[in-house]
Amino acid sequence: MSSDNNTPSSVQAALEAWLANHEPDETGSSLKTTDAIIRELDDMVEVTPQQVADTMMQHGYTIVWHPSGRHGWAMRLLV
Repeated sequence: MSSDNNTPSSVQAALEAWLANHEPDETGSSLKTTDAIIRELDDMVEVTPQQVADTMMQHGYTIVWHPSGRHGWAMRLLV
């Protein structure tokens, strides 16, 4: 992968574009882990867990834990 695709601005742009299709959903009906987000973006940029976490928190996303032990970022895919 080209290093041009891994500058902080290109990583941020990829995360922002990905988030444009989602919105926070505090009900936690749909959860996505940081690792799942990284896998979805890995063809475009090399993003770190910290970059994902920082961006998610800046955009108002929260982490939800279910009694089953499942956890992730609470979000909803926009149609």
